[in-house]
Amino acid sequence: PVNHKRWSIAIVIPMEEMTGSLDQYRSNSIVITIAGLLLLTGIIIFLSRKLTTPLLALSQSTQSLAKGDLDAQISDFGLRDEVGQLARQFQQMQISLKDYIAQLNQQTAQRERLEGELGAATVIQMQMLPDNGQSEVNAEHWRLSALLQPAKSVGGDLYHYQLLDNERLFFAVGDVSDKGVAAALFMAKTQTLLRQLCQENTSLDQLLSAINLQLCQNNDSCMFVTMICGTLNILTGELTLASAGHGNPLTYDGDCQEIKLNAGPALGFFEEAEFSSESHQLPLNCPLILTTDGADEATNIAQELYGEERLIAAINRAHTSDNNELLASIHNDILQFRSEADPSDDLTLMIVTRT
Repeated sequence: PVNHKRWSIAIVIPMEEMTGSLDQYRSNSIVITIAGLLLLTGIIIFLSRKLTTPLLALSQSTQSLAKGDLDAQISDFGLRDEVGQLARQFQQMQISLKDYIAQLNQQTAQRERLEGELGAATVIQMQMLPDNGQSEVNAEHWRLSALLQPAKSVGGDLYHYQLLDNERLFFAVGDVSDKGVAAALFMAKTQTLLRQLCQENTSLDQLLSAINLQLCQNNDSCMFVTMICGTLNILTGELTLASAGHGNPLTYDGDCQEIKLNAGPALGFFEEAEFSSESHQLPLNCPLILTTDGADEATNIAQELYGEERLIAAINRAHTSDNNELLASIHNDILQFRSEADPSDDLTLMIVTRT
């Protein structure tokens, strides 16, 4: 409208002239956006590859390590960031694993060599015992059954028997303090002395005194051995016993009984120690049972002791005077009581019967 005269002025502009710059701006914006997105995508791909390539290589190297390839190449790609630090830590772990495995192989070889030596020592020790530690003798007038089981590869228990003449049977059971190699060496010394000195036909108290004197010499380790020895006249049944700190023997004549002895000190303590012997009568077909503390001090998983009462009950339950059957019955009862528990001490059982 112009001056209220009912006149009007109209200005006409073509649409393409008015929107042409907007279309160009929109086209430029789309091009710039697409170019920016492509550039951003390229940057992201470049950075992700830069980060993931060392991680992938490190992952492959660790998989090789996990499979046991300790010579697998682990590269840190010269990086100073966390990935490079992680790679260098894996390199140090690789070196530590190599050193550890080398030491482990060396220790394993030493252990296998030691086990081989202990195996040979076990054989040698058992060869020092009569019948390699498991005796079954059925003679005309007497029977003897014995069993020795060390708690470890080698042990400290010992036993010996032999005929001194046509009528007298000598027997002995001993238990060295401690277990293992040291006890085995002390056992070997004691067994040798016992075998040599019992042939001199000395009395039992003199025999124990002679063994004690030898064991006390150069005994800086203060080891000792308890021992019970005896002679049995296989014709008359005259039984002579002497004890050096050892547990009392048992007999079974329809009922298990203990023979109480005046025990002297253990062998290896005092050179001036004195011992005494006692005489008894062993009836026909009456087993004389000698044990070490591996029997009554056997423990189960609950750390309960087998005890002398269980031993006596096992002998009474066996209800037999046959040496082999009685020894097997006692041994099985101890094993059943011990169950899955490891043996706490060496075990020796000896049964002598006059027939």
